[in-house]
Amino acid sequence: MAEKAKDSGKSKLPGEESQVDEETRELDCIGYKKSSCKLFLYSVCAVLTGGVLLLLSYWKPAWHVYWTAVKCPLSKADCVVFTDIHGAWTAEEVHEESLVDTTITEVDSNLLNVQQSGEDEDEVPLLVSSRHGENQCDRSIRYFIHHKLRFHYEPGEDRFKRLRALDCGVPCVTIRAGGKGMTREEHQKHVVLFGDNIIDVDVKPYWKLIIEEALDPFYIFQVFSIILWCFEVYYYYAATILFISCISIGTDVYEIRRQMKTLFDMVASPRTVTMRHAGGNVEKVSSRYLVPGDILVIPAEGLEMPCDAALLSGTCVVNESMLTGESVPVTKTLLPDQPIPDKDINDPVNNYIPEKHKRHTLFCGTTVIQTRPFENEEVVAIVVRTGFSTAKGSLVRSILFPKPVGFQFFRDALRFVGFLAFLAVIGFVYSMVIFIRHSVDTGEAVMRALDIVTIAVPPALPAAMTIGTVYALRRLRQQKIFCISPPRINVCGKLKLFCFDKTGTLTE
Repeated sequence: MAEKAKDSGKSKLPGEESQVDEETRELDCIGYKKSSCKLFLYSVCAVLTGGVLLLLSYWKPAWHVYWTAVKCPLSKADCVVFTDIHGAWTAEEVHEESLVDTTITEVDSNLLNVQQSGEDEDEVPLLVSSRHGENQCDRSIRYFIHHKLRFHYEPGEDRFKRLRALDCGVPCVTIRAGGKGMTREEHQKHVVLFGDNIIDVDVKPYWKLIIEEALDPFYIFQVFSIILWCFEVYYYYAATILFISCISIGTDVYEIRRQMKTLFDMVASPRTVTMRHAGGNVEKVSSRYLVPGDILVIPAEGLEMPCDAALLSGTCVVNESMLTGESVPVTKTLLPDQPIPDKDINDPVNNYIPEKHKRHTLFCGTTVIQTRPFENEEVVAIVVRTGFSTAKGSLVRSILFPKPVGFQFFRDALRFVGFLAFLAVIGFVYSMVIFIRHSVDTGEAVMRALDIVTIAVPPALPAAMTIGTVYALRRLRQQKIFCISPPRINVCGKLKLFCFDKTGTLTE
């Protein structure tokens, strides 16, 4: 039950380095379906363990699936479990959406199959193929979303596949021939498949961030320690640690949300664009409703691209500094309408790949400064990728889902905490033996022995680390450097060398 999302010969745009492997690797998905019996047993165990099982489920979502669901075919799965690009087990919920009143019967997620309409190859519509004559009233698509990317279920292959558009396996000649636009009905079909063309950054409310921060294992240990100290009448000490922890959580949450809000403001909101339908009808729509296959009219005054699009007519002068850092504008020309000499049209070398055909592609987030039409024709481009599948979307995803850093610092920190825990266990066992030998009351003996555990890990350690991180965040913000992953700051203290690739900007 492998899931495939391959794109051979794909080069990397700036910002895609941490995401390209995720887009091209194979995912081994395992389907699970909710079980009433296992869910009941899980609820009972959660109560008996005083909520410890709920905490473990929160920290390890895949474990929650194992405990509450049973394996089943992918076609009937409520959720799937797989290893992500970093080797961690991940669980995602499977969604189902109805396709009533459409003519789509099978979703080919690797690319949009191109059907010829009649004998004239100039009238090739870019549509999802309808291969079977099934009942239109009983159809649906199943998919899950992982790191903002859609993976659709392919019934014929019994696997989930990355939803791809015109950027995978479609010849350039075919795209040029199919650049006549879509009807409104065809457009709506693609909206169901690809969703809205938005790059949304979720800004979580304060209460949710507080809960997530408080459920960190360090703070759960703090709560356990504070309860124990209250039983031992260490009220002032427990209150002091509680106060410091609350200040630490509040400060950390405030800084995290501030950075998230900054990133949200940096992502452009939808804007009004001009779209051309089949037959030449022109309509002004919100850019959030653009889907692969739409024809986008580029105005003479230019615009900031809301999607990745291949140029079909005219030329454009584009500022790509947002993606590449290069300050010199580049000229984009129309997509070639002839295959490479001595190569068959279906040869993979003739397939359109945005990163390979950069000179013909207008990338999302770049700004069209000037257009140059040919023979008074409109400058138009065909949408090839939308949302988080675009170049800008890949850049944002690399920020939202950063690659784990395996620095020696983290490994040493885990070893240190593990060693302290080992000492605490030894101290707990030794103390219990001594108390039992001296006939100390069992309850008193347990509480005194647990003191060893609470002292092994310094109670103020999380607060001290948080305050140091927040101070560093403020210093960075003064230099207009933003960070939405504060733990990375601890790693920065181990760095000795920074490399900046800015030779092009300086020399040109």
